[in-house]
Amino acid sequence: MDICNSERGGIKIDNKKLTEFTLIDIIERHIKFTKVNTLYDKEEYDGAYDKGQLSAFAELLIDAKEMREIEFVDKYKVKITTLGNHFDQLTIDDKSSTDDKIEIERLSGYNNAIVAILACIDPFHEFDLES
Repeated sequence: MDICNSERGGIKIDNKKLTEFTLIDIIERHIKFTKVNTLYDKEEYDGAYDKGQLSAFAELLIDAKEMREIEFVDKYKVKITTLGNHFDQLTIDDKSSTDDKIEIERLSGYNNAIVAILACIDPFHEFDLES
C-alpha cells in the first residue's frame, strides 16, 4: 500500500498533513461517501435521503469556498431553523402519502448534512441548533 494514498470504502484518501486538511476536504469526502455508500439500502424512498444530503453538500461546498466562518454558520443556522419549521408542518402517519414520506426523507438528509458540517466547525453548533 502506498503510504501517501489509500482507499477506504471505495474512496481514495490522500495522506495530507492534517494542517493542510480543510472543511472543503471534509465536504468533498462526504459527497464521495454518499455516492458510493453501500452500508444501507438506498432504494428506500427512492434514495431521497441521499439526494437531500448531496444537495446540501453541493451548496455547502460552494459556500465553503467563498464565505467567511461567521457568514457561513449564520446562513446555515437560518436554513436549519427554516427546515425545522417546515418539518413541524409535515406529519407522518399511516395516511401520509408516499410523496410526503419521500419529501421528509429528502429534507432529513439535507438537514443532517448541514448539521454534520456545522458540527465539524464547532461541536457546539449541533446542540445550539436544537434551541
